[in-house]
Amino acid sequence: MIAFRYKVFLEVARHLSFSKAADRLSLSQPAISKHVKTLEQELKTNLFERKGSTIYLTRPGEVLLKHLQEGTNLEARLMFDMSSLLDAQNAEGHLKLGASTTMALYILPKVLSVYRQHYPKQFISVVNRNSENIVKALQNNEIDLGIAEAFSRLKEMSYTPFTKDEIVLVGSQLSPLTDGRSLTIPQLFHIRLASREPGSGTLQSVRYALKQAGYSSRNLQVEVQLGGTEALKNFVLSDSLVAFLPLKAIRKELEAGELSVIPVDGLAVERQFYFITRQGEQSLPTTEAFIRHTLKRNNL
Repeated sequence: MIAFRYKVFLEVARHLSFSKAADRLSLSQPAISKHVKTLEQELKTNLFERKGSTIYLTRPGEVLLKHLQEGTNLEARLMFDMSSLLDAQNAEGHLKLGASTTMALYILPKVLSVYRQHYPKQFISVVNRNSENIVKALQNNEIDLGIAEAFSRLKEMSYTPFTKDEIVLVGSQLSPLTDGRSLTIPQLFHIRLASREPGSGTLQSVRYALKQAGYSSRNLQVEVQLGGTEALKNFVLSDSLVAFLPLKAIRKELEAGELSVIPVDGLAVERQFYFITRQGEQSLPTTEAFIRHTLKRNNL
């Protein structure tokens, strides 16, 4: 098993921060520094260099990080395989997921609940960020599996289709646009909107759909921009501005009549969610088991 001082190095290397590593490991910053210094003395080399207030990995540090990442994956695979020899359902391991906002809030909870019934001894952690930052978390080895949209695919990532979602224009009873009439796409550029933040999958989906229809999203009159689907939904519920929101996020509000869909003729906004893993790297057994189990039972 990987010694604790190596795990300390891993956290510092992943975040390039002694303070963040201290928070993650519930240790004091001096304790983190002491572990790293002891490791450097054992290896007879510097693992980090400091430039101003920023730290960087040295070449030996980069080599150590690469081998420790491989060792961590091997340790996780060993734990899973050994525990599953006796009972596959009780296989142990750590499932480290990252999911975009809509996925994390409205789809993943049910999926994880069903998964835990089959693998109750696995520890599950979920990072909730917008789609752009989920990929960054994968690149930084903060997570082992991302679930998000894929508007621009990276060569170092592998993408497996998971489920689809529809995004619709909605308004509350305070909006004069919820009278049952539909809009044309040109009319869309003359109404006042609220929107998600840059980097969100919802906003990227709307931009892509408009581009496919021959229009530029730059002409949209966005007056309010909010981070997170729930924040945007709650704002629209209280205001006359309208917004594009995922259908899966507003089902209850539509059924209660609190929100209404505003049809836009000629504009269909649909997005595909993917399982995203690092290309050229053997997936952990926990990741493989989750993908296999979820795809087999996907009725979302």
